[in-house]
Amino acid sequence: MESMLTFTNVSYLVGDTQILSGVSLNVPRGARVMITGPSGSGKSTLLRLAGGFASATDGTIRLEDTDVLSIPPEELHARIGMCFQTPTLFGTTVRDNLEFPFLARALLVDEPRMCELLGAVGLDSSILQREHKALSGGERQRVALARALVVPPSVLLLDEVTSALDTDSARVIEQLVLHLNERDGLTVLWVSHNDEQVARMGTHEARIVGGKIAWVREASPTQTTSAVQTAESATEEGLTDEQRGGCND
Repeated sequence: MESMLTFTNVSYLVGDTQILSGVSLNVPRGARVMITGPSGSGKSTLLRLAGGFASATDGTIRLEDTDVLSIPPEELHARIGMCFQTPTLFGTTVRDNLEFPFLARALLVDEPRMCELLGAVGLDSSILQREHKALSGGERQRVALARALVVPPSVLLLDEVTSALDTDSARVIEQLVLHLNERDGLTVLWVSHNDEQVARMGTHEARIVGGKIAWVREASPTQTTSAVQTAESATEEGLTDEQRGGCND
């Protein structure tokens, strides 16, 4: 299967602390790879390295056939979207955050697309005018995810994005990710401590312990088919279309 992301002997050292050591991992195009392991094992660091937010001490990370270090940051961040466990919003309003990906790429702001993504993460388009500092933690997380997706990336990196959400909101996010994965071939690398979520969402699971890959395994065909059918069922019942919503006049 064609690789979208390839980690080869990747290590990351901060001072005298070895965060990652000799990590090699292949992420196939269109896969949903769940990253699991104890807290402090280097899972979030792996995502930050893939997204170009830090540089590996040793080893290489390739996006398709290109070393991520040789890709200009603006191009890398257009191809790889990332949503952190603790979202960072900027500017003043939600609109500022959703317009930024268009402006950073010298694209025309697509307001219907912004409203579509807000609906897809379970938020009304009226939230565009609100100051982000007034949002709840769960709302901030969903705005950050909409920002990561508003200009469609090829790869989506998710770091515990549903940990602050209630069960219903978390399922909305899961269904959105499954929908984009199935419809657009979006490749997903997702850090999660939720075993049930890992079982529901992953085509593969990679476990990191002590900064090293302990094992990688592929989900059973039954698991993968069940997840896809759940997303398709939600779409057929109108959930996805309803969530897309539209901008208020």
